Formats: sequence, C-alpha cells, structure tokens
Amino acid sequence: MRILRGWARRGTLISGFILFVGFNGAQANQQEAYEALRTILGDMQNLQGEFEQRIYENDELLQNLTGRFVIARPAQVYWETLAPEQTVLVADGETLWYYDPFIEQVTLFNQNEMTASNPLLMLLDQQIEGADSLHVEQNGQIFTVVSHQDENAQTLRLEFSDDHVLVGIQMETGTEQLSDIRFTRVELNQSIANDLFDFEVPENVQVDDQRSR
Repeated sequence: MRILRGWARRGTLISGFILFVGFNGAQANQQEAYEALRTILGDMQNLQGEFEQRIYENDELLQNLTGRFVIARPAQVYWETLAPEQTVLVADGETLWYYDPFIEQVTLFNQNEMTASNPLLMLLDQQIEGADSLHVEQNGQIFTVVSHQDENAQTLRLEFSDDHVLVGIQMETGTEQLSDIRFTRVELNQSIANDLFDFEVPENVQVDDQRSR
C-alpha cells in the first residue's frame, strides 16, 4: 500500500499528464484553474512516453527509477519500472494491479478506494466533477492539485514546458516524501494495444487480493 498511496518507491505509478496549455500571467483562482485543467484533460485520450523518477525523503535521495508509461481515459494506467528493478502497475478502471517479479507477487486493490487519495487518478476519472472534489491552483506553467476527499491525500504538481508539453510531475505526502518524475519521448493520442490494461497473473506467482479487505 505504501507504493500506491505515495506513488513512490519501486514501482510507483506515476504517472502523468499532459498536454497543451497556454496559461500565462498571475496565478488563477481555484475555480478558473480547475476548469482550465479539466478542459485540457478533456482533450486527452491517452498519453505515453518514458520517465525518470527520483524519490526523496527528508530531502535525501532514496531511489532513482526509470521506465515507460501509458495513461488513457477513463482511469487506465500502465506504469512499468525497468531499472533498477522491474515492477509493473496496471489500473484497468476497476482494479489496480501491482506486480513485483523480484518477490513473485501480485497485489490487487480496488481502484475506486485508491482514487480518493490520489489526485492523479481523480483527474483521470470522468465521473468526478466539481471543484468540491479537488483543489487546483495554477501559477504559470504549473498546476497544483490536492484531493478534498482524503486528509492523507498527496499534493500533485503538473509542470509544462513553454511550448505546452508535459515535462514533469511532483507528488508529495505528509510523510516528508517527495516523488519527482520527469518525462521524455512523450506522445499524445496515439494508438495503443487493446489489451495493454488487461493484466494476466503470471504462473507460480503469489496473489495478494486486498479488494475485499
């Protein structure tokens, strides 16, 4: 659970967003920022690329991860860490699967339960509407997002380049942990495999199903 709640440590997702935004000037108010970000996300069907993720705790670098990701609406994620160790996180809209080949285990979570504490998943969820669910601030090319639905929720920052391409995401929790993700080779609204989000449990792997607990 620590991995998914913080989207950090070895296989964290995360993830990523998008796209084309041309906001300038002074900081927008909460409602304007919320509407602007939702409009931007409405133009996104999917996003894919490569990532480098640095995880810090109390300003100390704990881990440096690299891999690839695909994010698709509504609420689907494929996040594969390739180094230093392989892990795979798949969200299919109902179940969130976390596979760690090193310990030969797959952990299953109810995705709806994870959404309330993860603003990234909330932004993907087309059924969540209204600024009552999320607090959004915009300052230049950076959006800051916090969920109102969970007091332990992460703070999410989406950063865009001057030409309106997503270049990074930062996620921080109340545990003094910061996850800084940088994106490269980003592609928007390209074709993806139909079965990418259909996770199949490998043979001889332990399954830890947390959905009914």
